[in-house]
Amino acid sequence: MPVHLDHPFLNLARERVVILDGGMGTSLHRYKPAEKDWGYSPTGKSLMNLSDALVYTHPDWIAEIHRGFFAAGCDGVETNTFNANAIGLGEFGMADQLDEINRLNIRIAKQVAAEFRTPDRPRFVIGSVGPGTKMPSLTDPAIYVDFDTLADAYRAQLRAMIEERVDAILVETCFDILEAKCVAIAAIEEMKRAGVRLP
Repeated sequence: MPVHLDHPFLNLARERVVILDGGMGTSLHRYKPAEKDWGYSPTGKSLMNLSDALVYTHPDWIAEIHRGFFAAGCDGVETNTFNANAIGLGEFGMADQLDEINRLNIRIAKQVAAEFRTPDRPRFVIGSVGPGTKMPSLTDPAIYVDFDTLADAYRAQLRAMIEERVDAILVETCFDILEAKCVAIAAIEEMKRAGVRLP
Protein backbone atom coordinates (compact mmCIF):
# COMPACT_ATOMS: atom_id res chain seq x y z
CA MET A 1 0.00 0.00 0.00
CA PRO A 2 1.51 3.40 -0.98
CA VAL A 3 2.46 5.75 1.83
CA HIS A 4 0.24 8.86 1.94
CA LEU A 5 2.39 11.97 1.44
CA ASP A 6 1.14 14.74 3.70
CA HIS A 7 2.09 17.93 1.87
CA PRO A 8 0.17 21.24 1.68
CA PHE A 9 0.19 21.23 -2.13
CA LEU A 10 -1.19 17.68 -2.35
CA ASN A 11 -3.63 18.29 0.49
CA LEU A 12 -5.12 21.25 -1.40
CA ALA A 13 -5.24 19.20 -4.62
CA ARG A 14 -7.23 16.53 -2.75
CA GLU A 15 -9.81 19.19 -1.84
CA ARG A 16 -10.17 21.07 -5.14
CA VAL A 17 -8.64 21.82 -8.52
CA VAL A 18 -5.31 23.62 -8.07
CA ILE A 19 -4.65 26.31 -10.69
CA LEU A 20 -1.12 26.88 -11.98
CA ASP A 21 0.21 29.64 -14.22
CA GLY A 22 0.61 29.91 -17.97
CA GLY A 23 3.71 29.81 -20.14
CA MET A 24 6.73 31.72 -18.85
CA GLY A 25 8.49 31.85 -22.23
CA THR A 26 5.51 33.36 -24.03
CA SER A 27 4.97 35.78 -21.15
CA LEU A 28 8.58 36.95 -21.36
CA HIS A 29 8.23 37.55 -25.10
CA ARG A 30 5.50 40.10 -24.35
CA TYR A 31 8.34 42.40 -23.27
CA LYS A 32 9.78 42.18 -26.79
CA PRO A 33 13.33 41.48 -25.59
CA ALA A 34 16.15 42.61 -27.85
CA GLU A 35 19.47 40.76 -28.08
CA LYS A 36 20.99 42.94 -25.36
CA ASP A 37 18.11 41.96 -23.04
CA TRP A 38 18.92 38.26 -23.46
CA GLY A 39 22.57 38.82 -22.63
CA TYR A 40 25.62 36.78 -23.58
CA SER A 41 27.40 33.72 -22.22
CA PRO A 42 30.88 34.09 -20.68
CA THR A 43 32.26 33.14 -24.12
CA GLY A 44 30.21 35.85 -25.86
CA LYS A 45 27.53 33.55 -27.28
CA SER A 46 24.09 35.17 -27.54
CA LEU A 47 21.56 33.79 -25.06
CA MET A 48 18.62 34.73 -27.27
CA ASN A 49 15.54 32.66 -26.35
CA LEU A 50 17.18 31.14 -23.26
CA SER A 51 14.44 32.39 -20.95
CA ASP A 52 16.11 30.91 -17.87
CA ALA A 53 19.11 33.28 -18.25
CA LEU A 54 16.91 36.39 -18.17
CA VAL A 55 17.28 36.01 -14.41
CA TYR A 56 20.60 37.86 -14.90
CA THR A 57 19.36 40.72 -17.08
CA HIS A 58 15.66 41.07 -16.20
CA PRO A 59 14.73 39.44 -12.90
CA ASP A 60 12.10 42.18 -12.66
CA TRP A 61 10.26 40.73 -15.68
CA ILE A 62 10.21 37.28 -14.12
CA ALA A 63 8.90 38.58 -10.79
CA GLU A 64 6.27 40.70 -12.55
CA ILE A 65 5.02 37.68 -14.50
CA HIS A 66 4.74 35.63 -11.30
CA ARG A 67 2.87 38.50 -9.62
CA GLY A 68 0.47 38.74 -12.53
CA PHE A 69 -0.42 35.05 -12.33
CA PHE A 70 -0.91 35.17 -8.55
CA ALA A 71 -2.98 38.36 -8.85
CA ALA A 72 -5.17 36.59 -11.43
CA GLY A 73 -5.88 33.87 -8.86
CA CYS A 74 -3.35 31.13 -9.52
CA ASP A 75 -2.47 28.88 -6.62
CA GLY A 76 1.04 28.24 -7.87
CA VAL A 77 3.66 29.42 -10.33
CA GLU A 78 6.34 27.44 -12.12
CA THR A 79 9.97 28.44 -11.79
CA ASN A 80 11.67 29.97 -14.83
CA THR A 81 13.86 26.86 -15.21
CA PHE A 82 12.39 25.07 -18.24
CA ASN A 83 15.79 24.71 -19.98
CA ALA A 84 18.02 24.82 -16.89
CA ASN A 85 19.55 21.34 -17.12
CA ALA A 86 23.14 20.53 -18.09
CA ILE A 87 22.35 19.70 -21.72
CA GLY A 88 20.05 22.67 -22.34
CA LEU A 89 22.35 25.21 -20.73
CA GLY A 90 25.40 23.53 -22.22
CA GLU A 91 24.17 24.33 -25.72
CA PHE A 92 24.47 28.01 -24.79
CA GLY A 93 27.80 27.63 -23.00
CA MET A 94 26.08 28.17 -19.65
CA ALA A 95 26.39 24.74 -17.99
CA ASP A 96 28.71 26.20 -15.33
CA GLN A 97 25.90 28.55 -14.27
CA LEU A 98 23.33 25.73 -13.90
CA ASP A 99 23.14 25.79 -10.09
CA GLU A 100 23.01 29.58 -9.88
CA ILE A 101 20.41 29.97 -12.64
CA ASN A 102 18.11 27.44 -10.98
CA ARG A 103 18.50 28.87 -7.49
CA LEU A 104 18.02 32.50 -8.55
CA ASN A 105 14.87 31.65 -10.49
CA ILE A 106 13.49 29.55 -7.63
CA ARG A 107 14.15 32.35 -5.13
CA ILE A 108 12.34 34.92 -7.26
CA ALA A 109 9.27 32.68 -7.44
CA LYS A 110 9.41 31.98 -3.69
CA GLN A 111 9.72 35.67 -2.85
CA VAL A 112 6.68 36.54 -4.97
CA ALA A 113 4.69 33.59 -3.56
CA ALA A 114 5.42 34.90 -0.07
CA GLU A 115 3.99 38.30 -1.06
CA PHE A 116 0.65 36.67 -1.92
CA ARG A 117 0.46 33.87 0.65
CA THR A 118 -2.03 34.26 3.50
CA PRO A 119 -3.02 31.87 6.30
CA ASP A 120 -6.22 31.07 4.38
CA ARG A 121 -4.68 31.01 0.91
CA PRO A 122 -1.38 29.21 0.45
CA ARG A 123 0.62 29.93 -2.70
CA PHE A 124 3.01 27.42 -4.20
CA VAL A 125 6.23 27.32 -6.20
CA ILE A 126 6.51 24.45 -8.67
CA GLY A 127 9.93 23.49 -9.99
CA SER A 128 9.70 23.42 -13.79
CA VAL A 129 11.81 20.70 -15.44
CA GLY A 130 11.50 20.89 -19.22
CA PRO A 131 12.31 18.32 -21.90
CA GLY A 132 15.59 19.62 -23.26
CA THR A 133 16.74 18.83 -26.79
CA LYS A 134 17.97 15.22 -26.45
CA MET A 135 15.77 12.13 -26.16
CA PRO A 136 16.63 8.52 -25.29
CA SER A 137 13.93 6.90 -27.44
CA LEU A 138 15.14 8.32 -30.75
CA THR A 139 18.00 6.88 -32.80
CA ASP A 140 18.89 10.05 -34.72
CA PRO A 141 22.43 10.83 -33.46
CA ALA A 142 21.62 14.57 -33.45
CA ILE A 143 18.88 13.98 -30.87
CA TYR A 144 19.75 10.72 -29.10
CA VAL A 145 21.16 10.61 -25.58
CA ASP A 146 21.57 7.50 -23.44
CA PHE A 147 19.45 7.09 -20.31
CA ASP A 148 22.25 7.52 -17.74
CA THR A 149 23.73 10.59 -19.42
CA LEU A 150 20.28 12.18 -19.53
CA ALA A 151 19.62 11.41 -15.86
CA ASP A 152 22.96 12.94 -14.91
CA ALA A 153 22.14 16.06 -16.96
CA TYR A 154 19.13 16.70 -14.70
CA ARG A 155 20.56 15.80 -11.29
CA ALA A 156 22.08 19.20 -10.43
CA GLN A 157 18.86 20.98 -11.41
CA LEU A 158 16.81 18.59 -9.30
CA ARG A 159 19.19 18.95 -6.34
CA ALA A 160 18.84 22.74 -6.46
CA MET A 161 15.05 22.42 -6.46
CA ILE A 162 15.09 20.00 -3.55
CA GLU A 163 17.56 22.07 -1.52
CA GLU A 164 15.64 25.29 -2.21
CA ARG A 165 12.45 23.45 -1.18
CA VAL A 166 10.13 24.03 -4.09
CA ASP A 167 6.64 22.81 -3.24
CA ALA A 168 6.57 20.28 -6.07
CA ILE A 169 8.57 19.25 -9.12
CA LEU A 170 6.85 19.26 -12.50
CA VAL A 171 8.40 17.17 -15.29
CA GLU A 172 6.73 18.95 -18.17
CA THR A 173 6.22 19.05 -21.92
CA CYS A 174 8.17 15.85 -22.57
CA PHE A 175 7.72 14.41 -26.05
CA ASP A 176 9.48 11.18 -25.08
CA ILE A 177 7.91 9.06 -22.33
CA LEU A 178 11.28 7.43 -21.64
CA GLU A 179 12.74 10.87 -21.02
CA ALA A 180 9.95 11.69 -18.54
CA LYS A 181 10.58 8.37 -16.79
CA CYS A 182 14.33 9.10 -16.66
CA VAL A 183 13.82 12.51 -15.05
CA ALA A 184 11.25 11.15 -12.59
CA ILE A 185 13.67 8.39 -11.52
CA ALA A 186 16.48 10.93 -11.11
CA ALA A 187 14.18 13.14 -9.01
CA ILE A 188 13.22 10.24 -6.74
CA GLU A 189 16.87 9.25 -6.33
CA GLU A 190 17.91 12.82 -5.48
CA MET A 191 15.08 13.14 -2.97
CA LYS A 192 16.17 9.91 -1.30
CA ARG A 193 19.75 11.21 -1.08
CA ALA A 194 18.50 14.41 0.53
CA GLY A 195 16.03 12.65 2.82
CA VAL A 196 13.22 14.80 1.41
CA ARG A 197 9.91 13.88 -0.22
CA LEU A 198 8.25 16.36 -2.57
CA PRO A 199 5.26 15.87 -4.84
